[in-house]
Amino acid sequence: MVADLKENLVRIAIIDLSGVYMQIHNQGYFDKESVAEIFKQYFDTKLWRVLVIDG
Repeated sequence: MVADLKENLVRIAIIDLSGVYMQIHNQGYFDKESVAEIFKQYFDTKLWRVLVIDG
């Protein structure tokens, strides 16, 4: 399967660290302009990690 993505999209995975195990809280494709807003929402690095995968 080949995905044809627009140039302004990046894949983001939000990792939840609040429990005993880390788990994916949310993931998806977002436009590059919304990345800063996502980092503002998940600013506490003791609870969250935001991974931006720009391939």
